Amino acid sequence: MKRGIGILLGLALIWVIANLPAGLIRLLFNEQQITVIAPQGTVWNGEATLVSSLGLQGRCRWHVSLLRSGTLQPTVVLQITDNTTNLQAPAQIDFSGIKVVPRGTVDSTTLQPLLQRYDLFLTGRFDLEESTWLLHAEGFQLVGPATVNWSGGPVRYILANTLYTATMPPLYAQISTVEPGQLEVAVYPAGTQPPPAATVATSSTPRLLSLRISQAGSVYVAVSRGLLRLANFPWQGDEADTDLIFEIERSL
Repeated sequence: MKRGIGILLGLALIWVIANLPAGLIRLLFNEQQITVIAPQGTVWNGEATLVSSLGLQGRCRWHVSLLRSGTLQPTVVLQITDNTTNLQAPAQIDFSGIKVVPRGTVDSTTLQPLLQRYDLFLTGRFDLEESTWLLHAEGFQLVGPATVNWSGGPVRYILANTLYTATMPPLYAQISTVEPGQLEVAVYPAGTQPPPAATVATSSTPRLLSLRISQAGSVYVAVSRGLLRLANFPWQGDEADTDLIFEIERSL
């Protein structure tokens, strides 16, 4: 009898949680960083538009399940869309943290609100290969390198109040964790092979660009002669394509 009552109460609790309004997901976000607009459905199965403080936005759909392969494994399947952007990110939840496996395509128009802050205008698409991220109380951890491929295309940018244009070839980026809470992005020409450790640069490494992004919101950028050549930026020096020309650090 008591067991039956316990089962009924458990099912009733699951039913109540499953039917809570989708607007409650606002409690999961810092309103100064992400704004939730027009939520629909429930916390179990719904959608809303997410707008970040960086100007990025997209329509987010989610579906929650408790069982995976017949065992108890809470899972949230997220899908973010915006124009031709389509990202999927299944997330498994347990006591040690959250494992997220994102993959998909991001259109340059989705990134443009952020890029135009730095006078940079891109075209094309970014294809994110499947990667694994662990989220926990101390921050995040990238399990193995992640790879992003850019299709290339026309580019416009402004430096020293001068507009430059170029048609860039396809490139790809390898993302790795250099220390807890800090990511490094190393950009290479498409079709080349990076060194085993993306954080080690040698004279033979065809690295075009390096970025280091911290959770504190700062970004470090190192630009090589090779990238300046591809970007049609005038430069009088005779440095090799692998030589760094300038480095900057800014707050996002």
